[in-house]
Amino acid sequence: MQLNRRLTLAVLASFAASTLGGAALADDRPDLVVAVPKLARGLEPGIFTGNVDVRVAHSVFDTLIRRDFVTQAETGAAVLIPGLATSWEQISPTEMVLKLREGVTWHDGTEFTAEDVVFSFGQERVYGDGAPARTAARMVGQLESVEALGPYEVKLTWAAVVAESLMPHRLTNSSWIVQADAYKEFEKDGVEDKAWMGEAVDAVTWNPTGTGPYIFDDFKAGESIRLVSNDNYFMGAPAAASITFVEVPEISSRIAGLVSGEFDIAADLTPDQLPVLERYD
Repeated sequence: MQLNRRLTLAVLASFAASTLGGAALADDRPDLVVAVPKLARGLEPGIFTGNVDVRVAHSVFDTLIRRDFVTQAETGAAVLIPGLATSWEQISPTEMVLKLREGVTWHDGTEFTAEDVVFSFGQERVYGDGAPARTAARMVGQLESVEALGPYEVKLTWAAVVAESLMPHRLTNSSWIVQADAYKEFEKDGVEDKAWMGEAVDAVTWNPTGTGPYIFDDFKAGESIRLVSNDNYFMGAPAAASITFVEVPEISSRIAGLVSGEFDIAADLTPDQLPVLERYD
């Protein structure tokens, strides 16, 4: 198989596995191996928000609203589609109401509800004094409150006016929803939020529970992160049985592994490497 075709198929397979999912399971689904220069630093998605982290978090967690990158690539315009929210409406210059998707389960089998959204953007995790995931506030903006209007409906209120075109975009890029119970099991009466939240973050950083197409399976420091298929994913079971991210700092080693077939995908290759790859065409 020519390398340029192999590269194309690998990228498409990765995208489908991470974001689109497959309609049916097959015993011969591939186990993808992705060579990356550096592994994610952790999988608490409101704290670890760099490129190395997001490439993994994207497969484990979901956002309320998603960007349709396929249509965007074709049209050049940013297109928003439902994620964990099925619809959204800006009801005032500072308020948005979202209807949540019913029947979604976390990787441990428990139900996703509005309480998870309230916690994900709440004081304990994001906006309070000493909250651990304050980086997430840069993505969402300054929220004044997050209120559950019912088990599958939430209202978000910003502290200042937000343009109607901007408000939903704030809930797409790295605005991941986390499981409230995974954190609140560490909550203790009489203990300030930042103390018990510190324990919770330590616990979930390398044992995350998401709703995404892949389930965290294993982490070996400096070596690899392995994810396995979430066959109950609400958008359909993913196209790959597993994804293993392998740390390969040297670009030459990533290229060599891609050419030999050791890796299905090599991340962060530079344009000047194209002549090297073309020699194997």
